[in-house]
Amino acid sequence: MSSLVCSLFKIRQKREPVSPCIMAVSLLAFVALAPSSRCVAQEAPVTVVRNAPQQVRAGEQFSYEILVRNNAAFPVREVIVNETAPAGFQVTRAEPQPERIGQGERTGKPAQTGESERTGQSQDGQQSQPTQHSRNERVGQQSNREAHYQRGRMKEPQSDASARQARLRWTFPILNPGEARVIRVQGTVRQEGAAASCVGVDYTPAVCSQVEVVKPELSLASRVLDADGNPASRFYSCEPIVYSLNVTNQGTAQTENATVQLQLPQGLQAEQGSDQLTLGSIAPGRSVERRVQLQPQQAGSYTVRASAQTPQLTVSSEEASIEVLEPELALAVDAPRQEYVDRTLDVAIRVKNAGDVTARDVALTIDQPSELRNVSVS
Repeated sequence: MSSLVCSLFKIRQKREPVSPCIMAVSLLAFVALAPSSRCVAQEAPVTVVRNAPQQVRAGEQFSYEILVRNNAAFPVREVIVNETAPAGFQVTRAEPQPERIGQGERTGKPAQTGESERTGQSQDGQQSQPTQHSRNERVGQQSNREAHYQRGRMKEPQSDASARQARLRWTFPILNPGEARVIRVQGTVRQEGAAASCVGVDYTPAVCSQVEVVKPELSLASRVLDADGNPASRFYSCEPIVYSLNVTNQGTAQTENATVQLQLPQGLQAEQGSDQLTLGSIAPGRSVERRVQLQPQQAGSYTVRASAQTPQLTVSSEEASIEVLEPELALAVDAPRQEYVDRTLDVAIRVKNAGDVTARDVALTIDQPSELRNVSVS
């Protein structure tokens, strides 16, 4: 895509009244600005502005600026600013340095008759000898031109280099949204008259979009609790063992089809009979807790752990140790095998813990026969 700015300013030998300049911008819109020449090409994501004086003096150095700006909400790439400078314009300084891409078209055409005379050929390509009349005519024309030069009515013919318009180029790899770059140029023009220049900008629009990248992240915390919900590690075989599992989604995306797999050793099983728990979907920042009651088959030490899984993720908990205690109680009854009626019967009941752990909350229940009366326990 491209935009174009053209401007026209006058080169004078002496100061004259300043007249407005007419500048053509893209889309054939015409703008008149005074006293300085400021041309803007709009109607595009990238605009180019040329700030130049409306009138300068021949042979004196002057400066101007070119401002290129990205007005779009997206970056543009390969921004190329091309300027066709006025004929005979000599660049003395430029920031940044431009790339010279050769000369443009000539501002005038050489006379055809002079070329034929210098080569000594006729128009049909055949050799011809100049006549005395033609020699006299050329001498008269040369004398006439010299007279005009002396009177100041005519200027010396321009050389090929000055008769062409210089072409300058600046390239910017990328312009981000709202970014502007300023080109500063200084130079001189020696030829008096109207000096026209054009600035164009070409660029490649880049369509950019932003995609939010999210990722689920699971964590699994486990605890072993007693019947009151307090952390514990030692249990009697008759006490409930509660295994608490807390799964948290610490990521930025929702998890799908989350499950928890229990890893239980032999001799310890889940009360519900299955080692797998279904959690479903877990939103970011949310937690799901599940509690499983474990049943030991015998006394001993156990190590339990669990893992939370999704189709894409797997995370394991830390190991938890459980010690199951079981006291060994022995009961003995000493009593006579027979006794007379209405006599006192002495019976001794002995309870013994034959194990290596303390038996807590031991209760002794005696089933009293209906024939016994006035029973006392000590």
